Amino acid sequence: GAICNHKGCKTPITKQNKSGYCEKHLKKYSYQKHKTILYKELGNKCVCCGERDLMFLSVDHVNNDGWKIRKEKGRGAASLFHLVRYHRENPGSLQLLCMNCNSAKHRNGGKLYRPNKFTRRKLL
Repeated sequence: GAICNHKGCKTPITKQNKSGYCEKHLKKYSYQKHKTILYKELGNKCVCCGERDLMFLSVDHVNNDGWKIRKEKGRGAASLFHLVRYHRENPGSLQLLCMNCNSAKHRNGGKLYRPNKFTRRKLL
């Protein structure tokens, strides 16, 4: 029979399992798959500063209404699977921001903050 596609995992999977992953690895695989889809659809970069390193990017609700959606539909609505669907049903409602720009937006009353001058810092 078939075994899990995760590197090093020898757990058998059923024929009905179309993902190719055992239960233990399916959640991680599904998360990565939907993150890749959503980030690609949102342009794979921060809309404010252009940062492209995925380690620093996060999904932001343009109208600062993410809390409403979580309250109405529960915390599960924040899962990447649901965010992909939400983005497709509500184009323009989500954007990618790097952590710095997301923090600056929060500190700026929910509006994107673009500094007038870019400060280049030397690495130590």
